[in-house]
Amino acid sequence: MGICCMKVTPCLFFFFNHILFILGALVVGFGIWILMDVDPFSAFLQVSSPSIKWAAYVLIAVGGITLLKGFLGCASILCGVQCFLGLYIICLLLIIACQIGTGIYVYSQEESFKEKLAVAFGDFLQAYAPKNGTREPMEIALDFVQTNFSCCGWTGPENWLVNKVLQERNWTYYPCSCANDTLHDFGFCPLPNTSVPHEAKVEDWPIRKEGCKDAVYKWMEGNFDIILGVSIGLLITEVLGMVLALCICKKKGIRRNLLHSSSVCMVPCSFITSTALDVIVHALIYFGPFVTRLE
Repeated sequence: MGICCMKVTPCLFFFFNHILFILGALVVGFGIWILMDVDPFSAFLQVSSPSIKWAAYVLIAVGGITLLKGFLGCASILCGVQCFLGLYIICLLLIIACQIGTGIYVYSQEESFKEKLAVAFGDFLQAYAPKNGTREPMEIALDFVQTNFSCCGWTGPENWLVNKVLQERNWTYYPCSCANDTLHDFGFCPLPNTSVPHEAKVEDWPIRKEGCKDAVYKWMEGNFDIILGVSIGLLITEVLGMVLALCICKKKGIRRNLLHSSSVCMVPCSFITSTALDVIVHALIYFGPFVTRLE
């Protein structure tokens, strides 16, 4: 029974490290997506809270180390190299501690991040002033959010009262990206009703009345749930890998004979080839769009 378990354990260890390698590629892909995404809304999030960029760097670092761990784990089994297994366990302990620490930090900073996001949105509304059809990146992001989420302002259109351009025009103009129609998606539009008095009110604007706060939070939660799911899957796989690695080290006297035996984890060449092809395909799927964007 013990010998049978020792024959199965290295194969399970190799399998879990294969999964670990793919999950590491996913995490790196998410980090690159956050940094390289050309979506104006992603740019808005990065500028409104610098911690978004740091989170992306952490994801890339964690994913890169996870890729290395997957390689070391597979190499320690296929080649029977003791130092690879030792490095694997050390890397695994460090990365698990890093993941837990990062998760606690992100959870503790959730309210602070939301407050910074609200303040940044208000600053963008106040400074919004496109000239001659040209817009700053944050003005593009603001119009993108309001147009695609069918909203206006942060909590409502009254947030636009701080805008300097609208103040100078006595509220006889309104933000086009807030309009009920889709004829214009940026800049300021004049009130269509010529009978409006010299100084109008927000209630006179033909715009949407819902704020963007709930829509932005919903978008963020949807994307963060995906990242959280991958991170949890990665953590579970890492814990299983740690257990298997410790089991192999515990029987290191038997392990030396088993690793060089044809009956233990001697993976067929066809399986190794398919594994390599699998990794390449995953890399193309997750990194192809980013390379295209960079070009």
